[in-house]
Amino acid sequence: MKIKLLLVLISLSNLCFSQVINYTPTFVCNLSDTTIESSGLIYINKTVWTHNDSGGKPELYQIDTLTGFVKRTVYIKNTTNIDWEDLAQSPTHVFIGNFGNNYGNRTNLTIYRVSKIDLLNLLNDSIIADTIQFYYQDQTVFTSTLNANNYDCEAFIFMNDSLHLFSKSWITQNTKHYILPSTIGNHTAILSDSFNVDGLITSADINQTNGNIVLLGYKKVGFNYNCFAWLLFNYSNHNFLKADKRRLELGVASTLGQTEGIVMKNDNTGYFSSERIVSAFGIIPQQLYKFDFSSYFNTTSLNENSNINEYKIYPNPICDYLIIDLKNTNNIYSVEIIDTEGQCVYKCQLNAENHHEINLQKLKSGLYFLIIKGNSGIFTQKIIIE
Repeated sequence: MKIKLLLVLISLSNLCFSQVINYTPTFVCNLSDTTIESSGLIYINKTVWTHNDSGGKPELYQIDTLTGFVKRTVYIKNTTNIDWEDLAQSPTHVFIGNFGNNYGNRTNLTIYRVSKIDLLNLLNDSIIADTIQFYYQDQTVFTSTLNANNYDCEAFIFMNDSLHLFSKSWITQNTKHYILPSTIGNHTAILSDSFNVDGLITSADINQTNGNIVLLGYKKVGFNYNCFAWLLFNYSNHNFLKADKRRLELGVASTLGQTEGIVMKNDNTGYFSSERIVSAFGIIPQQLYKFDFSSYFNTTSLNENSNINEYKIYPNPICDYLIIDLKNTNNIYSVEIIDTEGQCVYKCQLNAENHHEINLQKLKSGLYFLIIKGNSGIFTQKIIIE
């Protein structure tokens, strides 16, 4: 039990020691109506490719990154687009994730593998694919539950001869990391780890030069959706979710669209795409944005707890009340307390006063993680309730 608890605490420490930063991507263009549901991106030989979401044609589209026009279409003739969600690549192949699973009941999860040589051959307007079938190691129930299951997936990467999937967990708002062979056959996706991303992950990519990883996603907030990216770096082996982490808030879906595909080049710059949104408030077109995350993939340029002087927190350990004194009452602060299972057990917003007493009598004794979010970033601290 002590070993299990220690592993949980190490994982949660990684969760907490991350910083939330507002980042404004650069709008490039609206995408062609051919790709209104652009759901995955890949960068090959200085060209960007995408595909459409569920129900779209089984095709890959090379897009012009200045105009959004489709420059080339390649039909994958022995495949079906049940729910294509993301693209990944090895040195020799492109992988198409046909694993969208909104209902959580699919038993035909598939990844298609196509040769880069075949794809990039300008004489080919159609090519064939190999098939990788798989199932999740920890899934035993296949009841149909629309947008209410933890076995949806829209993101994956290739690394060291394996495919690494990141789940879109509708219930828990975390992501689970699965490892899967990249070879043809029927395989088990082995659960490696999980991480509370506080949202839904919709795409992923890896910088093959230095191993930096980006996860794209969104989270419903009121009547809108906040779009974000998690940056993962400084990890060992395949322990991606135990990496140093940084969360970038990109904006809202009413401006950006539904962020669904991302690709990152070797210099940590890249593009993300969004699907068209049609609602009672109007139409948000499918779009292409570019970003430069190069200055955020390090631990020295940004100090996660640089705003520690804004707060005085006591006592610790805590009997009944946690006291937070603020030095700057002009900022807006929110408080969350996370237990050792990664669940938020307390949440509030601090008003414009210097002294705050938070009643924690209803919480059980034990170790927790205090997270304070303010205009200047995020402060984290371990606390003990006696």
